[in-house]
Amino acid sequence: MLMKKIQCLLIILFLFMSFNEINNYSIWGRLVDHGFSPVPTFTIKVFQEKDNVFVKELQFNDKNGEFIINDLPPNKYILEITVEQYTKYSITKEIINKNESVGEICLQNIW
Repeated sequence: MLMKKIQCLLIILFLFMSFNEINNYSIWGRLVDHGFSPVPTFTIKVFQEKDNVFVKELQFNDKNGEFIINDLPPNKYILEITVEQYTKYSITKEIINKNESVGEICLQNIW
């Protein structure tokens, strides 16, 4: 009886760890302005590239302009970046590895 409970517990633990591993991918990068100064406050919407399905919206406030979007399963995504007084910026990125970088994104002022 005890052996069966231990086996069930191990199976549940394995399934839980496997599920967390599936969605444990991320996209990261940095936003700067035309003078290469960090853009500290911005919003990123994430969409699946294939069918344009909304995945999540995140607001960032980072003095270095850095961001990381966690808990994404491997897929191809569109990141739509919105910042007040800057043009809207979109980039497509496919997640193949655990941590994918979009690098440094240079935004243009709207004036």
